Amino acid sequence: MAKPALNFSNLTIGKKILRIRQIVIATTGSSVYTTPKPTLAAITAAVDQLEDDQLALKTSGPSATTIRNAQNTFVMGLMNEFVAYVSIESGGDQIKIESTTLDIKKPPTPPAIMPQVQNLIGNTGLFPGDILLKWKAVKGKKYYIIQKSADGLTNWANEGQPVTKAKATISGLVTETTSYFRVAAGNVLGLGPNSDDAKAIAK
Repeated sequence: MAKPALNFSNLTIGKKILRIRQIVIATTGSSVYTTPKPTLAAITAAVDQLEDDQLALKTSGPSATTIRNAQNTFVMGLMNEFVAYVSIESGGDQIKIESTTLDIKKPPTPPAIMPQVQNLIGNTGLFPGDILLKWKAVKGKKYYIIQKSADGLTNWANEGQPVTKAKATISGLVTETTSYFRVAAGNVLGLGPNSDDAKAIAK
């Protein structure tokens, strides 16, 4: 089932005005959308006012920007209401939605298996027993799991709680002792592969 979408977030005020006028023209006289809510006349009047407010920025003071922004918010509220109306009246029919020139909402991107964490670096921390870890952030991750080993080969164990940032401070280690660390990124599908391990010496 298709759903309509405005996709106005990256448009300038001028381009929004043009797009809304296109939508009004395309919907006028439609046999599908016979009783638009809000009415096309109300949308047109609001857009006309937005255009006047936009033009007023060239000759008026700072208050004109506040007025323009308020009218833009009002217009977007009307258009969101119109999109909801189209969603109901179209019954999810893509052709009926596209007859208004509205965009079709893209389905959400399914989660992907996390890639291997890259560029893990371990540095001596600021305080005794501390090590600072950092790595390249992984897009789409929900959390990271850090593991520690005394020799980098055996007895890998989770270190602390999962973290959400691409860095962490490991505390409570034995001063001047070498440890090995690795990091994996996780999401709803689970953990991706571990990073290459990094060696660091606690302060």
